[in-house]
Amino acid sequence: MSRKDLQEKLESLITRRDRFKVDLERKKGRLEEAERRMKGLEDKLREKNIDPKNLKEIVQKLETEFEQKLETFEQGLDTLGEKLSGISVE
Repeated sequence: MSRKDLQEKLESLITRRDRFKVDLERKKGRLEEAERRMKGLEDKLREKNIDPKNLKEIVQKLETEFEQKLETFEQGLDTLGEKLSGISVE
């Protein structure tokens, strides 16, 4: 390679390096923002006496309770429908 080719290659590599540095700084900023938001969410959970480490179990428990309540609601509607079907209006 000629001296000119080597100089151009060096400049090209320096440009790439600089773009990577900018990209890295941008990603670090995004990570810091995400960590800050995560801490804020964890703080809000703790204020409500919810341990963020147990969040998965809490969600599963709430889903189970919701399914049970939904089933109870459906049974109530079935019962109401049966009672209403027995009433005739003339």
